Amino acid sequence: MEWYEGKEFEALSLRYTDHTELLRKLSDIDHKFFILSVTVQLALGAWLFENQDKVNDWIVKIGIIVIDASLMFVGIRLLYLNYIRRCEAVRTLKNVMEALGFTQPDVYLAGRAINPSQEQYLPRSLLTNRILREGFRPWWPYYKWGVIVSVIGLAFVVFGKELMCLF
Repeated sequence: MEWYEGKEFEALSLRYTDHTELLRKLSDIDHKFFILSVTVQLALGAWLFENQDKVNDWIVKIGIIVIDASLMFVGIRLLYLNYIRRCEAVRTLKNVMEALGFTQPDVYLAGRAINPSQEQYLPRSLLTNRILREGFRPWWPYYKWGVIVSVIGLAFVVFGKELMCLF
């Protein structure tokens, strides 16, 4: 006799609870990182704008951009790995819900399933989107572009005087 025999519901419930908490934590990390990244970019950009005359050495300017870009790459990697882990957690949750019968009609409700099929609530144009078929709306691509644009914006602040000479 296996340890889980007769305790299948408790095992599924534990797995469901663990993975919903994991999704909350991953979301929290993603949101906090993005807010921190944008805040640092804005604060550094504002400081650099106010102190342009003090930061006029090319080596210092390039150093600021290199440090900023390296932090950006590390952050984007973190967001991507959280996205991969999120995909795994969502797939696990879908398996748990299927095992509990939430996706099958007539198990709990006459003629309906507790969890509607995606065809019932997503427009047809979105059903072909792989990300949406996974059953969640990841924001990591938007965060990634937000971080990249903020680094580019900082580069414009750092090299603003030099860029103005070109135009």
